[in-house]
Amino acid sequence: MTNTKEYLPLLDGLVNASVLPEDELRLSKQCLLIYRRLLRGSATNDELMIISRSRNISARMSDLRDELQGKGWDLRLTQKHKNGLNNYNLFRADGSMIK
Repeated sequence: MTNTKEYLPLLDGLVNASVLPEDELRLSKQCLLIYRRLLRGSATNDELMIISRSRNISARMSDLRDELQGKGWDLRLTQKHKNGLNNYNLFRADGSMIK
């Protein structure tokens, strides 16, 4: 099982044009961790719960989605599994998926 310490580097060093550094400061730590992880590609809801240490992942995803849509980006559920796992991905304004 993955632990949160493995994801702490996600808080340092990554910068992306979709969310300006000053806007990143407005994201909660949980949303920032989720955002930075999704910049690396698809992630499951379970993985994002572990990273963010939040049981209410849908609220964090909603907060992040609202922030990204203001920048022309989108956060989408891309695959639903029968076992309750869902995959999420970030999409650019032109509709292309990040990684």
